[in-house]
Amino acid sequence: MQDKEFNVNKQFLAFKGKKVIVGLRNNMECEGTLIAIDNYLNAIIETDDKETQALKGGEVNFIVLKED
Repeated sequence: MQDKEFNVNKQFLAFKGKKVIVGLRNNMECEGTLIAIDNYLNAIIETDDKETQALKGGEVNFIVLKED
């Protein structure tokens, strides 16, 4: 069995390492630096307090770049 490389959508990867705002289905928003993301919008962000948050893709409504 060959190992297949997991290809993440290039548009999602453009957000990696940047400050983002993630809007959730429960009308909450999380802000931080996007550490990781996959095609299902499962994401890990690092907040300004250096805490990491794992966000389940099914709960994500949107991800936008945060303007400085």
